[in-house]
Amino acid sequence: MDWSAALLITVGLLLVLLASGMRIAWALLVLGLIVLFLFMPANQALLIGHMAWISTRSFLLCAIPLFVFMSQILFRSGLAEVIYRSITPLLDHFPGGLLHSNIVSGAFLAAATGAAVASVATIGTVALPELEKRKYDPILSYGTILAGGALGNLIPPSVVMIIYGAMTDVSVGQLFIAGIFPGLLMASLHMGYTAIRVSLKPSLVPTRWAEGYVPWGKSLCGLYKIWPIILLVILVLGSIYAGVATPTEAAGVGCLGALVISAGYRRLHWGVVKQAATETLKMTGMIMFIFMGAKIMSTPLINMGVFYELTNYIAALPVLPIGILLAIYLMYLILGCFMSGLAAIVITLPIVYPIIVSLGFDPVWFGVVTVILDEAGGFTPPVGMYMYVLQGLRPNTPFKDIVRGALQYLTMLMLGLAIITVAPPIATFLPRLMIGG
Repeated sequence: MDWSAALLITVGLLLVLLASGMRIAWALLVLGLIVLFLFMPANQALLIGHMAWISTRSFLLCAIPLFVFMSQILFRSGLAEVIYRSITPLLDHFPGGLLHSNIVSGAFLAAATGAAVASVATIGTVALPELEKRKYDPILSYGTILAGGALGNLIPPSVVMIIYGAMTDVSVGQLFIAGIFPGLLMASLHMGYTAIRVSLKPSLVPTRWAEGYVPWGKSLCGLYKIWPIILLVILVLGSIYAGVATPTEAAGVGCLGALVISAGYRRLHWGVVKQAATETLKMTGMIMFIFMGAKIMSTPLINMGVFYELTNYIAALPVLPIGILLAIYLMYLILGCFMSGLAAIVITLPIVYPIIVSLGFDPVWFGVVTVILDEAGGFTPPVGMYMYVLQGLRPNTPFKDIVRGALQYLTMLMLGLAIITVAPPIATFLPRLMIGG
């Protein structure tokens, strides 16, 4: 069968399965089975069990449940709330007050947990009552909570980066380190936009003195409460950067550290461990099902040379590489409106990655770009996971208000993506330094 016909059949079947309302993980598995028996000899198609096993037995993938468990321990034990309340007095000194706390706490929680959804839920649970009591503008409040929580996918550790690394054989350690500067850039853009909005329209926030202003000295002392968590972040990322530990080993250290710190704060008990383990099983199972389905689906297409032929076809088009890159950006933004960013990445990466490499773009840089596009998917209606998490905390809030807040900071996310596209060293400088390049 011609490669283009095989690709069209696969894409058409995927659209039909998704339109039927089937969950993405199951849709990919069903599609994988259909494609396998359509395009591979029967004796090879029967090796599906072996394919499923091979696709998920990687040592690298062990980091996913470990980092998820680490994030769940910090979340379920209430340490994420401690982080937020310790950082808040320091940010009251800047125009916007608690709005900046939402963003900075999100960045810090990202570095400690790597879980965007958990960060949105945590910040929203803690911040919304205070923001409402002090009469902050609700739309701007929703936007900052979403912006801060979304940083969990970009600032390492990041589950999405682990998936990207496993699918492309790019070093996850380099991907983690590559996300640091872009993550800080995004946080700065969000804070800068917030400060400008508040400066132009002071009525969006209460006066600083009405918020319970805390002097600088006392604000800095508040950080002392979270020094063990800061040390844990430095230990996890530092061990990867120094080459002392692999991401999976660092994740194991992070889990142990989270348990010890939770116990030290007297917040660790059987209920916390049970909830954390249960959520870890659910989330890891979902991720692995998506990953497995995508692998099974792509195997026959790879064997038929579909992706190779598609790459050559696109590379031969009379279009500049930047034009193709922008088309890929647009594709991910559109997909993010209808499915989770992670699912979109897993489905399309076997096709997109060879094209990116053939055009001469840096694989580590594109990994960071992919994560930013994944974040954008959480901001875009109608399927914006972060927005639905936030509305779950305030069911009576009109969804359009949350969308209005999200779109403001989606604009900042796109601005950051444009900057990183024009200046790739923002993402590649630290990884090259890490390997001595």
